Amino acid sequence: MRKTNKIILLISCSIPILSIMFFPPQIIGGANTGITEYAMGFPFHFIWYRNFGEFVSNKFLLFTPEEFLKTEINLIYYFLSVLLTYLVIIFIKKIYTRIRKSSNHVTQ
Repeated sequence: MRKTNKIILLISCSIPILSIMFFPPQIIGGANTGITEYAMGFPFHFIWYRNFGEFVSNKFLLFTPEEFLKTEINLIYYFLSVLLTYLVIIFIKKIYTRIRKSSNHVTQ
């Protein structure tokens, strides 16, 4: 694997994880049962947090032993998020290189 592909893969793995920390959770349901469900992740939700009360004050607290029991992590959706992000970045990179090559031909 080339160095640029490794960097793109690292970025693709980082974007879904960073989306958990920087974007607010989406409230999914809980009107009838009393349990509020929060979903996090980009582009697919891959972490769900269920609680009777409000969302935790700090997102790092999701991974403490007490709150981790209320947290569901779906790795399949995480890897799908990584794959989709990777494909989008590769697509953007190919378009950028084509535009750059075509602009070099015009200027010469």
